Amino acid sequence: MLKQPMSCSGRFVRPFLSALARYPGVEREIELVRATPVESRIAVEWAQELVVRWVSATQDPDLGLRAGLLACIGSGGLLDYALHTAQTLRESIELAQRYARIYSDALEIEVVNEQDRVSIRIGNQYPAPRALTDFVLATWYRNHLQPHLEQTTRLECCFSYLQPNSIGVHERVFAGARLSFGAEFDGFSIPHHALERQLASADASLHDVHCEQLELYDSTFAQQQSFAMRVRRVVAAELARGRPTSGIVARRLRMSRRTLVRRLTHEGTTFTQLLDDLRRDLAVHLVMRAGKLSLYDIAKSLGFGHVQAFHRSFKRWTGSTPCRYRESVEPRPAVA
Repeated sequence: MLKQPMSCSGRFVRPFLSALARYPGVEREIELVRATPVESRIAVEWAQELVVRWVSATQDPDLGLRAGLLACIGSGGLLDYALHTAQTLRESIELAQRYARIYSDALEIEVVNEQDRVSIRIGNQYPAPRALTDFVLATWYRNHLQPHLEQTTRLECCFSYLQPNSIGVHERVFAGARLSFGAEFDGFSIPHHALERQLASADASLHDVHCEQLELYDSTFAQQQSFAMRVRRVVAAELARGRPTSGIVARRLRMSRRTLVRRLTHEGTTFTQLLDDLRRDLAVHLVMRAGKLSLYDIAKSLGFGHVQAFHRSFKRWTGSTPCRYRESVEPRPAVA
């Protein structure tokens, strides 16, 4: 059975789009970015493939840091404003822990006490490419840590990867902080007392409003995910047997086709869109990571009647044929 991918917000696209625009010869990649719905949720694996592809196109391993420089308050949506208006740094971090899944299902934030210091550890259930980790650290540091801490605060930025040959961009992005490479985790280390620091941007009234909206969004999202994920899991299971239909999926879920359509419509999607999104996510994953599979096998596993139909759909999704897409990213592991 094909595995149901986790999803994340598409909001990270905008800062990367701004960063990509500064490189010559990547117009096609920019068009691919523009074709990605920013407000929708996309599969985590699809998002990671995009980021790795952009690093390959620009040949810039610091692309994630540069995109982080261009991300301002609000780039992360409602969660950004809630963190920004919290009363203390501790409250801001706790909110990030609680609502991290709004940004990504795979994102994990852990706070660990270490004698007189506290480490904020940012993990990922998928092995994230360096550029994506850099982006998350850069945006959090510049928008939610640096503005609220005194210059004398002994803040440390930790990276699990080894120190690159050049760290000039790191020093610019994380100005005022100590950089630690080859660390046990990705994240930050700060003194205990810094957690209780009153934020200069604290606004109790606005914060309450943001938190109410955040809670409403989170609960609504959870309800939508519960049904949408059930449908997607059944669709994924049926793909190997051929093209799944709404009638077949409805019977598997023991409901009428009309009920299935109505519930998906209520959540702002359709069966056709859900099927297309799932096939797109799995197609990119299989083309990129399943090199031993022929295009015929991939097309068959996704329910396409023939390879030509798969070719047309893949080009609509990515702007490239499967073979060219695979060839364009094969040389990049060392860069990523």
